[in-house]
Amino acid sequence: MHSAVVPRMTEALNAEQLREGDRVLALINEGTRRLGAGIDALLLKYRWQRLGDAEGELAEWLDQLNGDGLIQVLRKEPLSLRLTADGLQRLRQVSGIGGTRSPSTRSRGFRFRSERSEDGGTAQARLSELTLRMALVDLLAALGVDEQRSLRAGSALLAWTGNGRRDEGLRLAMGICERDGYLRLRRNGDGTLVNLTAHGVRYGAGRSSPDSLVDRAPALDPQQLGFKVLAEDEYLLLTAQRLTAAGFSRDFSLSDLAAALREARLPDTAVTRCADLMYRYGFVEIPDPAWLQFRLTDSGRELMQRGGDADSRARVQTALAAATRKEQSDD
Repeated sequence: MHSAVVPRMTEALNAEQLREGDRVLALINEGTRRLGAGIDALLLKYRWQRLGDAEGELAEWLDQLNGDGLIQVLRKEPLSLRLTADGLQRLRQVSGIGGTRSPSTRSRGFRFRSERSEDGGTAQARLSELTLRMALVDLLAALGVDEQRSLRAGSALLAWTGNGRRDEGLRLAMGICERDGYLRLRRNGDGTLVNLTAHGVRYGAGRSSPDSLVDRAPALDPQQLGFKVLAEDEYLLLTAQRLTAAGFSRDFSLSDLAAALREARLPDTAVTRCADLMYRYGFVEIPDPAWLQFRLTDSGRELMQRGGDADSRARVQTALAAATRKEQSDD
């Protein structure tokens, strides 16, 4: 690392470039929860892209700032960066003494796919399992988290609250996603690392359900969080079996789905859970979202056929029985 880098950096870059480089320093500083802790590279990339800037430009700036001794690699798993003493000094200079504002890092209108496109009232929308699940998986996917690339839980919290959401919502969302098999949490030193599982990556790549379906999801009931949880495929097979038994071969409504699933004695959240999965993975279309009428696609009709075979029936029955035993033991 070089020393006395500020004059060299100033001489090498024009004013516009200097402002961009200072913005990178400001982002690293804002993403550092305590002195010396650093920022996960995935969180830095996410915040940079929210500013509307290209990923390649960030890589070039990181090389420049590292070469100038203003930043350094703190750890490799997950990759984290922090400001050096010279970097902190540089940031103080451009921020000014006595409260002058630091270089702007305000977002340019980014929103999650699970957030509404109108009225901007999404960050504190009514909590439900569906909204929390969609928000967290969307966020982790936007951050670049997957089965291999990890993020520290503290960095996930910074990204979560940076979008106007409350701290406790992240804890609930993590519990829901871990329960559903979308999230893997593991201890690493003095912190917790977060990964999406293969199922979580798949869920994040699917289509987001329309607002009309999300609005019908029951309000969050913490007492139901541990009840009768099936795997994704088991929910889908159960849906296919119950719709077939109820005589639906093409179109059905959310009320029809609720009636078909009633005998399974699932919690209220299961109806919108099944509908979300059917839509997300292309088994149904919703011709008119305002009416929430579902229409089976070719893939959906294939699912209906697959749900009727003996192996699928046995799998669903075993899953329901195991979930029932879990609920009884929880009681």
